[in-house]
Formats: sequence, C-alpha cells, structure tokens
Amino acid sequence: FGSVQGSRGPVVFALAARLFAGGGLGSIYGAITLGMGVGAALASWLSGWLHDITGAYHASFSLAIAAAGTGILLFWLIPELAD
Repeated sequence: FGSVQGSRGPVVFALAARLFAGGGLGSIYGAITLGMGVGAALASWLSGWLHDITGAYHASFSLAIAAAGTGILLFWLIPELAD
C-alpha cells in the first residue's frame, strides 16, 4: 500500500501539469489533493457503513472496483492523454 500511495503524487502532479499548463497549477493541484482527501474520508466512512448494514465487505469492494473502472474509462476518454 505505501509504495503505491507514495508513487501516486508525482503521477497526479505530472498529469495536472500536462493538462492544465499555466500559472494556476498550484491551485489546481491543491484542489485535486483536497478532492482526493475528501474522497478518501468519505469512502472510509461509506465502507464502514456498508459493512455495518451488510455484515461483509463485498459491497465496499464492488463499489471500489466500479469507481476504479470509471476512473480508468475517464482517463481513456481524455484526448490529451492518448499519447
């Protein structure tokens, strides 16, 4: 987990710089980081809530797989990243 989590930062920053070139890169990266933090906090809470309701983590893993698949699909649809 730690190595993947740590490698995410440079990749996200490089993609942000590539897609949003200009003077506001720091603000854009800050907004991205804020969104990831809020998403992580909400996903942790949602996962616990789903476990309380269902008694298992199947729903949480299914939701995580769907979110990851949606993210991958969205990256494929961005023409600037097709290179």
